[in-house]
Amino acid sequence: MALEPPLEPFALRSEQARGAFVFFSYAHQDKRFRDKLEAHLSNLKYRGLISTWHDREIRAGEEWAQQIDIYLNKAHIILLLISSDFMASEYCYSIEMKRALERHEQGEADVVPILLRPVLYTDAPFAKLEMLPTNGKPVIRWRDRDSAFFDIACGIETVAQKYPIPPVPPPARALPGERLLRLIISILDSLGGPAIVAIPARSARERRYYEEAIEAYRRALSRNPSDGDAHRGMGNALYALGHYDQALDAFAQAINCDTTPAAYAGLGDVFARLRRYSEAVAAYERAIELDPTVTLNYDDFIRSLRALGRKDEAEQVHARAKQLGYEDEE
Repeated sequence: MALEPPLEPFALRSEQARGAFVFFSYAHQDKRFRDKLEAHLSNLKYRGLISTWHDREIRAGEEWAQQIDIYLNKAHIILLLISSDFMASEYCYSIEMKRALERHEQGEADVVPILLRPVLYTDAPFAKLEMLPTNGKPVIRWRDRDSAFFDIACGIETVAQKYPIPPVPPPARALPGERLLRLIISILDSLGGPAIVAIPARSARERRYYEEAIEAYRRALSRNPSDGDAHRGMGNALYALGHYDQALDAFAQAINCDTTPAAYAGLGDVFARLRRYSEAVAAYERAIELDPTVTLNYDDFIRSLRALGRKDEAEQVHARAKQLGYEDEE
């Protein structure tokens, strides 16, 4: 599920309605990477720094090439998700990338290459640009892939800060200070208490990023407590900081607001970390039932099945994951 409702055509919306507009150029074989990256960018969305678009948001009846051309030519930031499949795609490489680099050279947009999988790109037109992750290590080669996507999100955050952020309009009915405080406290209570406690070993930069994300989701929930995407984003941030019990509550609230496969996948990740393997497997299976192509943490899914002694099923899931293009962590 997209993290935001599909964007209206640009003729019907302000180009600065949500900060920098981000366009994903990617091969469909890399959908799981794009999904994971977009989840990590949700913090920037809720802070108003960016809005995003990709071809899965094309509606029935719309001419896809025309829609891609419209959004590609309006984007402030264009992400090239580099892999062998991207390089082999004539449309990605010869059309989208060519136009993206033309706009970059004319100073109309920023192009950011993101190296997903190892591939030879010597003398490729984008090779002269600074690439993410910052160490040049492909995402697939990171043992902690969340750290890879965090690094990428921080790089995109830096680029997005070049673009003006529009003022946030006040809510239709402003909350008095005392009432607002009570609402924030009630949200914290529903999540199991203060979110920032006993933070596990992470860099100060990562802690700051996820803490800012939590604050952004709280602000969004103060305006709309039924925002399922904000609850899910809160769950992802709490999970990243190791606040698993609170993350469980956030994902449960996300599911209550809007039953999505991504929320069940997040729930599975938390159960797996808590070694509640039966519940983890049930959550992952529910996610797949809702969407067979959902982006999953297959390592934890397989690990949970093996912990329950369900080795044959674990091997079946592993084989299925490989068919979807998943690669084992090193």
